[in-house]
Amino acid sequence: MTLLISNEDAEEILSITDCIDALEQMYRELADARAVSGHRSDMVTETAHESGTYSLKMMGGVIPAFEVGAVRINSDLLGYPESGGIKRRVKIPAAPGERWVGLVLLFSTRTGEPLAIFPDGVVQHMRVAGTSALGVKYMARENAKTVALLGAGWQAAAQIPAVMAVRNIEKFRVYGPTPERREKLCTEMEEKTGIEIRPVSDAQSAVKDADIVLCATNSMTTVFFKEWLEPGMHVSTI
Repeated sequence: MTLLISNEDAEEILSITDCIDALEQMYRELADARAVSGHRSDMVTETAHESGTYSLKMMGGVIPAFEVGAVRINSDLLGYPESGGIKRRVKIPAAPGERWVGLVLLFSTRTGEPLAIFPDGVVQHMRVAGTSALGVKYMARENAKTVALLGAGWQAAAQIPAVMAVRNIEKFRVYGPTPERREKLCTEMEEKTGIEIRPVSDAQSAVKDADIVLCATNSMTTVFFKEWLEPGMHVSTI
């Protein structure tokens, strides 16, 4: 029987620690050539939508240790607005109900049957953050306490609990070009985590003296510069 799983279902049953553990095993399987990651394909064309750009993205992989193979498909309308003087690449929720369209098809490697179909929203949200957390786990200093987070959107929010799952973080400094968004993110995540999460007015102030720098932004231009880096900093970008 094929399961139809919603974003709400995924959010209820999948924790960030479970996600990090699964990702770690998956990367070990890839490193040992026991798993296979397919090439990502992006097909970009014109569209009748006012955004002017359509993208069909596909990627997939097989993990024999989990007895699954999966294909992810994204059907996106893309826009390139400016925010805070920075050009950005954004996905436009143009489907009915102002929704984005991304699906994952999960198959059994034992029988070939489809096991589940689910939206990519919550799962890829955690997957991106979990990958950052794995990098921190193995490459950041053990005593890392302060994190600079560049970006204040949906993906940026997921980075906070993910990094906290692998290091005893005491403070986040968050910069995003829109004051309202960065302040909202800090207020919400501080309430959820109970640690200090402070908005700052520029990227350099966020990065200065940080142990970890996380870039979670859709900016198409440079967001920080090599001159800001200090010995021992761990940098992650998505």
